Amino acid sequence: MDKESNDWGAFLMKLSYEDKVQIYTLRQSGQSIRQLSQQYQVNPSIIEYLVRLIDCHGFDALTKGQKSNYSLEQKQEMINQVLVDGRSQGEVAVEYALPSRSLLTHWIAQYKKRVYYS
Repeated sequence: MDKESNDWGAFLMKLSYEDKVQIYTLRQSGQSIRQLSQQYQVNPSIIEYLVRLIDCHGFDALTKGQKSNYSLEQKQEMINQVLVDGRSQGEVAVEYALPSRSLLTHWIAQYKKRVYYS
């Protein structure tokens, strides 16, 4: 991605492992979310999610999940925690160490489409 453009990265996966470690290290040393989002050309919510994910699961979470296949039961469990139990998507995504919150958002949208339009 062009570092001069204003395009924001959509997914945490667009950052390399090294980028993610560096972002976390810089954030822990006091650099602001906004500074990091500008430096790495990603939305601030991506930085926030990354920091929460590493705080909860450590750096192992960065290598897990990117190529994981989640069973229908696992997806339904996560969807229910949001739609039935009222938990936030971010909270559930971090708990399950999803590579991005948007993955859960996508599953919920697909679920609603299937339920409401079938």
